[in-house]
Amino acid sequence: MKKQQFLTFLIFFCIFFQTVLPVFAANERRSLFINRSLLTKAEAEYQELLKKEASEPSEELSKRISNLRLHIQVLQEDAVRLRNKLPKSAQADEFLKEVVHRRMALGSAQPINTEQEKEIDKKVTAIHEMHEKALSYVEKKQYDKAAHLYEEIILLNPDDEEAYLLLGHTNLAAGRYERAGQAFRNALNINPKNFEEIPRLYQNILVDNPQDDEAMTQLGFAHLLLGNASLARKAFEDALRINPASVEARRGLMELQ
Repeated sequence: MKKQQFLTFLIFFCIFFQTVLPVFAANERRSLFINRSLLTKAEAEYQELLKKEASEPSEELSKRISNLRLHIQVLQEDAVRLRNKLPKSAQADEFLKEVVHRRMALGSAQPINTEQEKEIDKKVTAIHEMHEKALSYVEKKQYDKAAHLYEEIILLNPDDEEAYLLLGHTNLAAGRYERAGQAFRNALNINPKNFEEIPRLYQNILVDNPQDDEAMTQLGFAHLLLGNASLARKAFEDALRINPASVEARRGLMELQ
């Protein structure tokens, strides 16, 4: 494919995961922060009312406790709903924050490590900066360095599906098909919906340039790595119709034999 065009689409793909998706995640995180504050306050009040009821029982107090219990349940259900909208890489961090706040609200006798949330934020910031650096390597066509950085991100956060996807595309661009396949499989294990997202990068290139034999070949390998043998064969054959001298397309057909 035209190298500049592939680079443009790959950079767009990277930016989408690092800007558009984080905006969605940021909105959910803000909602979770508000939810967490309300839940902490409600649970603390609930504990105080239980203590008061034990010494001064009354019908009014029982009603307040019952209403507050329902309110807490709604907040907890809302927290689960909001957390599930986040990427899996962020869900665990948010859950840990909720645990810390709940222990604070319940007055746990165990010491609370108030540095936990700072460490979580520090980790998230570090991973974001690594994504940015990897993108700069992609822009310079330094695919080996970009792939190495995505591997480091995965070591820090094994559930980072964006890192797996970008690692797969970067390796595919460099012709390291086995490594690309492994990265894509990991992304699928995290989110099966990535099955449709992986080939879309190359399909988008072909929309603008249907005669791009290299993009067609890359699409063939994407399908091959995903186990779509018939679609892979068609893409390789289309690539050869466009460019009968395509070595990689012939290699792809040989892989299917």
